[in-house]
Amino acid sequence: MYSVVLAITLLLLFAIIILSALKLSIYFNSFMFLSKPVNYDKVNYISNSCFFQYFYTNRLLNGSFDIERVITFLFVALAIIALIGNLFFRHMNYGFLSYYYGDPQEYLYVNIFIYIIIIMALFYAGSYMMWYNNGMAEDNLLETNEARLKDFFADNLDYNILYDYYILTQNDVSKADRIAEKILTIDKENLFKIFFTYHILKDGRFSLIKKRLLKLIADTGADALEKNREDSISKIKVAIKDDKAFYIIANYNHNNSVALPQFEVMVDIFRKDDYLSAASRATINELYDKIGDGTDEDIIRAVKLYETAQEIFMDTIKTYKTIYDKYYSYYMWSVLLTNFLIIYAILIFVYIIIKILAKQSERFDDTQYNVYYLRADLNAYGIYIIPLYYLITSPIIIFGFN
Repeated sequence: MYSVVLAITLLLLFAIIILSALKLSIYFNSFMFLSKPVNYDKVNYISNSCFFQYFYTNRLLNGSFDIERVITFLFVALAIIALIGNLFFRHMNYGFLSYYYGDPQEYLYVNIFIYIIIIMALFYAGSYMMWYNNGMAEDNLLETNEARLKDFFADNLDYNILYDYYILTQNDVSKADRIAEKILTIDKENLFKIFFTYHILKDGRFSLIKKRLLKLIADTGADALEKNREDSISKIKVAIKDDKAFYIIANYNHNNSVALPQFEVMVDIFRKDDYLSAASRATINELYDKIGDGTDEDIIRAVKLYETAQEIFMDTIKTYKTIYDKYYSYYMWSVLLTNFLIIYAILIFVYIIIKILAKQSERFDDTQYNVYYLRADLNAYGIYIIPLYYLITSPIIIFGFN
């Protein structure tokens, strides 16, 4: 039984270390990116928010779980294992160590960590239960709005233009500006799809969304030689809707809730593209002159879709900002606790590995590295390195995004 418990404990502890490192890397990578002068104006960009990256763009198992929930589960699992040990062996470490028989410092070193794990389990599980009881319905509105936005995206892209852009830029990104020359005819029934797709491909606010769309096209195995054009195009919409980890707002490279310019501006930018064919430009100019008079059915239909797009974008971004304001303090303290815990967790993990090796090999214990050497190194070097690490990282976490 000891070996089974030890193996499970090591596995859970290793998982906590990996996920904690991922959690911290998201925070610090975002801080380092936004601290550069060239990126200073992007501080409020949603796509660069470590909060959004943490909760939404770095979800696990194809978007099924966010990191916070998995870490909560791991803490609770380790706490339960410790409590079972205390119930049956009167020691949370399953009797491996005793304060009275052995090294009291080693006993405290391990048991204090176990107490911390139990406290963290209570903190995370308690926070999760409070959220579940009080804020879940409200916060799920972001998921609902995001799903609505994503469906709108998938239903209102012109996939012929998107596919042509993929083919055009696959080997030469410099050709990206020439996408308009691929629009040989204007389908009046799908005017909004044309303007909307063109805008996404050209506007910097959608650069990350465009990048994600192109990756999805590539992942579908789209035929670069266009031998199976229709088959390749038919797969793109399905791929967008099936990708649970693709959040539109998480890749929106701005924080302005008005995501699209005025409809007339969108049309005007499109019709002035130097690469647009003469026939297409003539059609668009004719339609442009009718904007505002309320007589052309094609324009009326396009304007209604445009207004729907603005509404969905605004609702989703405003919901995100509400949740950000509501939970950012919790997130900051959660990152700070993780930053303190991860060093201790790594040291305990190393300690357990050394204990296992020492037990398996007498030579290892006698002539090579053992727990006493570990303690000596911590006293000699760790006492300087670890506080220095906290001295550098803690102010960044507390004040980095304020």
